[in-house]
Amino acid sequence: MKLRGGEWVMPMWARQRTYAWRGWDEPDLVNTATVAFHRNHLDATGVQECPHYAARWELITDPHWITREITVEVAGNGWGRTLRLVRRRNGQWRDKVTTSGTQPSGLASPGIAPGTDLSAALDCDLDQCPLTCTMPIRRLGLLEGAVPSTNLIVARVELPSLRVTASEQHYASIDAHCVTHGVDAGADVVVGVDARAVVTDYPQVARRVGN
Repeated sequence: MKLRGGEWVMPMWARQRTYAWRGWDEPDLVNTATVAFHRNHLDATGVQECPHYAARWELITDPHWITREITVEVAGNGWGRTLRLVRRRNGQWRDKVTTSGTQPSGLASPGIAPGTDLSAALDCDLDQCPLTCTMPIRRLGLLEGAVPSTNLIVARVELPSLRVTASEQHYASIDAHCVTHGVDAGADVVVGVDARAVVTDYPQVARRVGN
């Protein structure tokens, strides 16, 4: 994936598809993602837009659908911040952040929060972005068999702050079109997905539109 003219450009040989979602209770919150699917990993770029900010992101994964890095740029009214979050081969996560303009009061500092342990995390989870559910669903094989509830630690990237925390999540199979997902102490929800394990319907979060 290359940066060309300020835009991330996918290799021409990759199998690409573009998806869009609207917020379940916030129709002005729109996510789009262009995804290049490979045999056992994916690369993607996307945008999250709402009346208060816009975020652009790039996601690169390694074989077995493990996050290698995610880069996020957020722009608000007179302010901006960026995060580059990288998972090294030894399992250590590292961040690099920048800020510009007058930062909103009360917004958490960007980057890995102090005291956060991500040593067990294989995945990132971008706030309100359904695409980042795809990697654990594919890696766990949830659409291919009866997989019981499996606990995960996930590197959660909050938007718009770009603060990174460790989130306790779990996934389980239902059938070839649905999985269950639970986040921290919240109730489990039934998440609809397509054959590529891309979310079609995530209650209280987002619905896919246009495809």
